[in-house]
Parts: sequence; C-alpha cells; structure tokens
Amino acid sequence: MKISHNICKLLSVAILGCLILFVSCQTETDVDPNDNETEGSEEEENNNNGNGNPGGEFTSDELSSFLIFSDSTTKIDGQPPASPDGQLKINIKDTIYVVKGYPWGNRIHFLHDPSQDITGFYIYVEGASYYHDVPETVVEDQYIPTDDEDTTSVVVLDFDLSKQNGRTYEDKNVVYPVTAEIKIQPHDKDGASLDEFTKWITIEDPESGENCNSIVEKTWEWNFTIRVNNGDVVNVWAPGLAIPINTKGGGCCNGDGKSLTTADIGCEVDINEPNMTWIEVYPNDFYVRPFEILHFYDGGKALAFQKEIIKNWDLFNTDFCGQALAYTFTVNDNFAREGEHDFIPGASHMKLNFPGWKGGWKPTGGDIVYTCNTLIIIFGVEGDAFLSVYKQWDGFSLIEDTQVIWHD
Repeated sequence: MKISHNICKLLSVAILGCLILFVSCQTETDVDPNDNETEGSEEEENNNNGNGNPGGEFTSDELSSFLIFSDSTTKIDGQPPASPDGQLKINIKDTIYVVKGYPWGNRIHFLHDPSQDITGFYIYVEGASYYHDVPETVVEDQYIPTDDEDTTSVVVLDFDLSKQNGRTYEDKNVVYPVTAEIKIQPHDKDGASLDEFTKWITIEDPESGENCNSIVEKTWEWNFTIRVNNGDVVNVWAPGLAIPINTKGGGCCNGDGKSLTTADIGCEVDINEPNMTWIEVYPNDFYVRPFEILHFYDGGKALAFQKEIIKNWDLFNTDFCGQALAYTFTVNDNFAREGEHDFIPGASHMKLNFPGWKGGWKPTGGDIVYTCNTLIIIFGVEGDAFLSVYKQWDGFSLIEDTQVIWHD
C-alpha cells in the first residue's frame, strides 16, 4: 500500500485559530513501560521477569507468539538483520497500545521517500529466538494528495494473550497491562532492512481500572473502523483509505463521434449497432476521510474535527468516444463542530449528537470500551457491528508546528 497524506497541509490558519479558541488539551505523556507496574505487593513486583510484563511469567518467545497480524506472516529463526539508519519516521512515539479482547490492535504508519519501496516489516520481540516477516498492509484505492512529496506505508499489529499455542491467559498469573519490547524493521522487496524502530507494545485491560474511568477532557484521534459481520471482518475504513463510489459505468459513442448517456435516445446498455457503440468505463471516484478527531468536555459538550473529500464521477461530462472520464470534487471541512454527549465516568454506552454537522460521515455514539489510551465505539445490530477505534492524541502541538508529528 502506498498512502501519501500530510494532515496538516489541510489545516488553515483560521482552523488553527478555532482549535486554540475551542479546545483545551490534556496531554498525557507516554508511559515508560519500565514504570508500568501498578503499586502492589512485593510478590507482584517479583513476578516481573524483566520482559516488561508485570504479573506474567512469559518468556520472550511466548511474548512473540502473542503478536497478531492482519496478514499471513513468515516465521524466521534467529534475529533480524542489521539495519541502517534510513531516516524513516513512525507515527508512534514510544508505545503501541492495544485493547485486550478486541481485534486489529493498532494501525502503524511509516513515512518514507517514494523511492524506498517498502514491501514488508521484520518484527522482533527483544530476546526471542525468532522474528516475524509481515507483509505491508495493501489496500486498493488510496487517497494521494497531489502536493505530497513523501509516502507512508502501514502495518497492522495486535497483541493477544488469550488464543496462542492452545493456551489461555488464565494459565498464567497475568496482571495487566502487559508490555513487550519490540523492534520493527521496514524492508524492501529484496529483504534488505531500511531502518529500525525500537518501541513497546502494551495490551491494556479495560476491566482492570487503571484509574482511567473517564474519556472526558481527553482528545481522541480516529485510528480505524471495522465492520464485523457474523464474526468476520468484511469492511475496513481508516484515515487516507478511499472508499470507492462507482466501480463500473458506461455510455455510448455514435458514428459522429458524439458521446451519449442512457438518458439520450438510442443509447442502451450493451448496444452494438453500426451507428452506436456501448463503451464501458471504470471510474476512479471515492470518498475519503484524511482524519477525524473528537474531544469531550465535562458538562456534556463535545467537539469534532474532520475533513472529507469526495471525488464523484461526472457522467454527463465524460467523453465516452475518447474514454476520458470527468470528475467533480467536493471538500467538506467539519472543523470545530460543536456537539453533545451524555458520558458519565464508568459508563458503557454513550450518545453523541452534532446538530450542525455538514458532510457525509458523522460520528455517533454506541457501546463504548476504553482504557487510558484507547477508545472503542461499537454500533450496529446483533451480528453486524461496527467498531470505531480511537487513540489518545497529543497532536495539539500542531498549533505551533503545522506538520504531522512523526518520530524516529
């Protein structure tokens, strides 16, 4: 997959002003996994075996077996190859957070030069006897702004203790959060590592408390949405992923070289007469959300920030004789849209309402699951649920630095 997106090129000075006026951000620094233990008994402290998993007794190989990827992977014995300092960037500062019991974990983005052809990632748990070769997450129809010079690649990473090697987590005395140190190496089609990132991956249990009984006075950035139908993931939406609108269409070209549509007399689907030929076309139109941000206040107020871009196939201005498709663009800037929420600390359901919303996709409430670092909103009907995953965002430094926050 090759997505190019620079969110902040979409932000104008006026919008930044709105952010300053309307939003107060409670920025929480990343938790140092070495300080990730909760206060407890000496026995609990002694159960930490140095792998950064308080309360567990997992080896590095066991921790590696708990990693889950959205694509099939290759297990390779040994340690990953030496890696150069390739000057790539990652959108995670220190810790990759995932939620116990919920699929798909976290989408992780890497910024690189277009000349660097990333085809996969080596992912290694520190101290393990093997590592994983994970293909780049490939999705068709990516939104690529015309003024972007860089490219980003994506890997989806999850961490689950409950379904690996036939063993369930109850077999160990697990105290959440559980953390492992990992190395991530983007590599090219020849398998050559392009750079290396050392990060922590932490699985949090929403039922453990962790003094995070509220989503209020925090800012949440949309990470992805999945649709789960009868247990299967059937759709994925994420920032920069374009949703196709039309995949096939058609019109006619007559003997005079004039383009016609089915609204014109004589033009019919699949017609093939001497003076009229049916021309089938495959439009490349889409709907895309480059980003979505939610902020909840005490007192039931909410703010949403979102941009959506719609590229529509223009049937009536398409030249079917020359097979030159025409398009129209609609851009909806939904900045500082005020709304209402009914969240109370400890709640498992929340209503969201944005009366003045413009545009297509509008964030709404539903059942909610949350930890200190992740918010999941679940809506739909039984057997056909949508899970929207948000991660806590520290991006209000964008007010001073109008670039996406990337890290080494």
